[in-house]
Amino acid sequence: MRAVPEGLAAIRAGLGQGSGFNSTTSDRTFTLIMNDVGEITFLPPLLRQLSLTAPAINLRVLELGREEYEDSLDSGTADLAIGRIRLADTFRSQLIHTSSYVALLSSDHPLVSSSRASTPSIIGRDYLRARHVAVVPRGATGVVSR
Repeated sequence: MRAVPEGLAAIRAGLGQGSGFNSTTSDRTFTLIMNDVGEITFLPPLLRQLSLTAPAINLRVLELGREEYEDSLDSGTADLAIGRIRLADTFRSQLIHTSSYVALLSSDHPLVSSSRASTPSIIGRDYLRARHVAVVPRGATGVVSR
């Protein structure tokens, strides 16, 4: 009957030791899920940092539809998803970036006011009353409120 407790103790000891991870020598390939906005925003600084601290690590980037994120993470097809996404509570997530919304319109648009002393601007109530086009990157879940 001692075999079961001894076996469990051996498993615990093995799990406790772990295999360790050394970023300076690892040549692992990590698969990330992100959309084009994430690629522009996060990949350049990530690649710079990896070249300094993990020169042999490779990245593979997938652009998937939102409905594929959870299955890809669960199956191990992907290691990490970066973007404005909302996943089931069974996934661990962390806010790593915030950004502001930006409105693009012609400087001679009738709702834009400008003076020589200021930058062209639009009043909030005029903006809210105006017609809009919303561009939502593939994979994004829309407005995320916190």
